[in-house]
Amino acid sequence: MENLINNNISITELTQNLTLAEIQEMAQLELLNLQGKTNRTIIQLSLLANGINYNYTGDNLKTFAQWKSLGYSVCKGEKALLQCELWTPCKYKSDNKEEGEDKKEYKKMFLKKSSLFSIEQVKLIEQKKVA
Repeated sequence: MENLINNNISITELTQNLTLAEIQEMAQLELLNLQGKTNRTIIQLSLLANGINYNYTGDNLKTFAQWKSLGYSVCKGEKALLQCELWTPCKYKSDNKEEGEDKKEYKKMFLKKSSLFSIEQVKLIEQKKVA
């Protein structure tokens, strides 16, 4: 299923002969091993597994922090459309105790539970003019 999603075959073509229960079961099985899957693929599979009919384009579902960095705010009272685990980068420095060596900085990826909001759930923040 992942290879089909990564090759941009539409979900409609992929699932046209399957029942909703079969689609959800396939997506849930794919979500058991997230190693090597991109966040985009994880989101598509999570939407299928949860039976959410949403046309995800790759840029219309974002976390609260991602929307905020783009100048949007989540509308009051809105609940996340989807919660799933996404790959998140983390920087850390090695603890070399040897003298004279600088600490090396490393990047590591880990799965973090994320709440995703759709473009329909956010509004553009009005910029205040400074006089």
